[in-house]
Amino acid sequence: MVRVGLLLGFFGAAMMFSACSDDDEDINYPSAVTELAEVTTDADSLVKNITTDSGRSFVPQQPITAYAPDTLLRCLCMYQEEKGHTAVVYQLAGIVSARPVDVQKLKETPQDPVTVISSWNTARYINVYFSMRTTGVDKHGLGFCDDGITTETDGTRIAHIRLLHKRPEKDAESYSQKSYVSLPAYLYEGQADSIAFSIQTYDGTFTKGFRF
Repeated sequence: MVRVGLLLGFFGAAMMFSACSDDDEDINYPSAVTELAEVTTDADSLVKNITTDSGRSFVPQQPITAYAPDTLLRCLCMYQEEKGHTAVVYQLAGIVSARPVDVQKLKETPQDPVTVISSWNTARYINVYFSMRTTGVDKHGLGFCDDGITTETDGTRIAHIRLLHKRPEKDAESYSQKSYVSLPAYLYEGQADSIAFSIQTYDGTFTKGFRF
């Protein structure tokens, strides 16, 4: 059975929400591979193609319904590749990869701290694996804030993006819940020469760079 988690919501101007669960981490899938991927849907909201960050592109062997038609989604995909550019998809979980919102359009820019576990760049994204401290009473708000583009003395244009994180008011820091975000760096190609992506952590500000 495929688990498709594409849980989205809004607060303020355009803040995306996401939920991540570790409930299935102890399930073993023989020969399965887990990767971040781009997922496209058709007019009926069915997943029509999955392209992983390693360059594999395939069609799922079973029908999978997403939350929106004709859309490009960022997902964590667990799959087993088969012949004929197809794959058996065991899990497909949506992760936050929204277009950054102009800071002037946001009523609030919360930056409750997280713990960065790892970060890396791919051809189109800045990816961060992190954990949030929670009791699981409600979903945390996650999104991206665009603080504008600055120009250095040498002419280099840098886009400044922040991770926004809003903890539910009644939530407490009982345990750590792991999740991913993928900043769509490709949206700034032609507008900036590089991106400075900042995340507020318990140890201060973490910044990850991306150069086109």
